[in-house]
Amino acid sequence: MVVIQAGADMIQNANALDFVRLQYRHCKPILSIASDALLSEAGIPATLPDGSVDPALIVEKDECQTTSLEQFKKALEGHRSFARETPMPRA
Repeated sequence: MVVIQAGADMIQNANALDFVRLQYRHCKPILSIASDALLSEAGIPATLPDGSVDPALIVEKDECQTTSLEQFKKALEGHRSFARETPMPRA
């Protein structure tokens, strides 16, 4: 599980980007609060490989809103989103 509320400095932090990528690849639920740029910079796709909505990737555009909290709780119940699993990239 990851909750991200990123500032501009995190986008330039290689460790933060790598951590988010690893959590995504491990199919963990991610709640992003006003941090679209970090997800984009980390290369996290907005949808599943088949193009459908990823129920375990919740993006809240406004940090003052909490409407996505219930959706995130539901994603946590599933522990992982195996629908986003893809083959490991080759070096």
